Amino acid sequence: MSSQVVCRKPARWGLWMTSDPRGRRFTVEKSMQQLLLRAGFLCLLTVLVSSPAAQATFHFYDISEVYSSADGSVQFVELFTSRNGQQFLGGHGIAAFRGASSNDFAFIGRGPAPTANRSLLIATASFEAACGIVPDYILPDGFLFGPDGGVSFGPNVDTVNYTLLPLDWVTSLNFPGGATGTNSPENHAGDTCSLVVPVRIDINPGSDVDRINPMSRSVIPVALLGSDTFDVLDVDVTTLSFGPAGAPSVLPLTNPWVFRFFTHFDVNHDGHKDLFALYRTQETGIALGDDEACLNGETLDETVFRGCDHITTVPKACGLGFELVLVLPPLMWVYGRRRRQIHRLEERSHHSSSKMLLGSCSDVEHGHA
Repeated sequence: MSSQVVCRKPARWGLWMTSDPRGRRFTVEKSMQQLLLRAGFLCLLTVLVSSPAAQATFHFYDISEVYSSADGSVQFVELFTSRNGQQFLGGHGIAAFRGASSNDFAFIGRGPAPTANRSLLIATASFEAACGIVPDYILPDGFLFGPDGGVSFGPNVDTVNYTLLPLDWVTSLNFPGGATGTNSPENHAGDTCSLVVPVRIDINPGSDVDRINPMSRSVIPVALLGSDTFDVLDVDVTTLSFGPAGAPSVLPLTNPWVFRFFTHFDVNHDGHKDLFALYRTQETGIALGDDEACLNGETLDETVFRGCDHITTVPKACGLGFELVLVLPPLMWVYGRRRRQIHRLEERSHHSSSKMLLGSCSDVEHGHA
């Protein structure tokens, strides 16, 4: 007996249904719904796979800049990408290499986002103090090799090689191409800076504690210290500026006579000539709470340098500052004059006592006679 399939339209549900000889029934509409659901799921999965978020990875970052200071304490590697979704850095990293030697740094977790047209700054711990911006990741000191070596990012994403990494505190290598130029690090937030040659300065030379009253109308003495690697005779004195506001020197440093006899001498007695200058306190921009003040300038060959020293700011006190400068000399003169008067009176008193003693002795001798 052949089986037959009968299709009929139930009056109650208004749906086309099928029936097999065993009495099993299923709706055509339900089957269509399942097919549509499956197709929709596959469509959604395709959209998710092809979306930028699903493609988010790390392989569109390129090495854009490499820098190292002479001593290796300040180094950075800068990455750049023009695409979004490159924040998934966990499990990847950068490596510095030279021959068979290598130093590895691994990223932990996700990087900052968004990433389109953004940089990623990986630098040593000393970088922030030297340049003033916060790196996105911290490298150990001496991570990069120099003067020859290379850096890779990945694995197998980007690799750069160099034969002469500049170690002059100013110049970096820019990629692609490896051209040299003034360093210009940039972090993910878009903050930029420029590293300069570090020098030593001494604020208030000879004083153990450099107290500064920001409200004072006096001047601040600052010595730019020379060394084996830094000759103050190479300084362009017209570029010197001190403090956050960049105060110029009060002394006419361009005057050869002033420079030779008043500003160019060995302040700290280390055998190297130093450069001494004065800066008006209220022009420096130093404020209460500041704990550091810096001197900026350039050498005659336009090499930029900066030196900083610790300071302690104190509130305005009665009799300090410009008023003290005006009052102190007359007071010292009065004090000296008074001391001289007392000294003369003491001499006269001593002279009179000596004469009286001699007179008494003469009378005694005449009495014996």
